[in-house]
Amino acid sequence: MRFHLVAALYVLYFSRFYSLAKGEKAVLCLTIGLVFAMELLNTAVENAVNVSANTKYHPFAKLAKDAAAGAVLAAAVCSVLVGLCLFADIAILKKILQFQFGKGYRAILFVISIILGVWFIFYPPKRKGKQEERK
Repeated sequence: MRFHLVAALYVLYFSRFYSLAKGEKAVLCLTIGLVFAMELLNTAVENAVNVSANTKYHPFAKLAKDAAAGAVLAAAVCSVLVGLCLFADIAILKKILQFQFGKGYRAILFVISIILGVWFIFYPPKRKGKQEERK
């Protein structure tokens, strides 16, 4: 979910460089919403299966988790295809790079945003409640 949130923020930021029609903006927002909805559904299915399985292995539990994860993957692949359809314009991509790295402070802010995004994705806050339950 964290990866998709960071990706969505970058997509929305860079979409301002394109002259998207209202319909294209709607498709973009619906695509982002679809990925978030599938992530939430995946989390719900995984938690429900974990509670019902009660630490016992069951092949249907694996099947349910795999199907939910597959739904997220399908939504993510669909979002990439939508992104390619909307943003695959080399001339605009060059303008974005020139804008982003044309001035030093913008390049520094962009690199900082990437570092913070990577940190947000890979270093989530530790939850005390989960650690106490395991002990």
